Amino acid sequence: MRSVLERLLQIVLITLISGFAFAGDPVMVWVGFSDETLKHQQAVAVDDAKKDIANGELIIKGFGLPPLPEEKDFRAKILAKYHIREGSLGCIVDDLSQVYVNAYNAVVNVEIARRYGKDFWKKVDAEVEKSSKEQTPSAQGVSKK
Repeated sequence: MRSVLERLLQIVLITLISGFAFAGDPVMVWVGFSDETLKHQQAVAVDDAKKDIANGELIIKGFGLPPLPEEKDFRAKILAKYHIREGSLGCIVDDLSQVYVNAYNAVVNVEIARRYGKDFWKKVDAEVEKSSKEQTPSAQGVSKK
């Protein structure tokens, strides 16, 4: 019990000390989980990803603040065409959650590549960039006087 309390205290102290001064970058928190715990978390993530795929859900998980609202809207609309959505686990990242996200996304990315090709994410990034350029005032024919 004390070990869990010590880990929670570490997370709280690191969070307070950091002051969220990283402007959207995830704050890494190391709390020293055992290799056995990390392997278990990895197995849980793989199982979760397989279940989500079997249920028709493709979710990419991540950390940190989301992109700017305009970019997020473009990206969400583009991903929706492929029935993919993104989810954030927040800004505080410990090694356990990082292992989970990496393992989960690895399984989902294999499925995405199988369905849509290995260059899928390059295509999405290009579509987001194209959409954002099309939405700028100069691209819509607004003159600069």
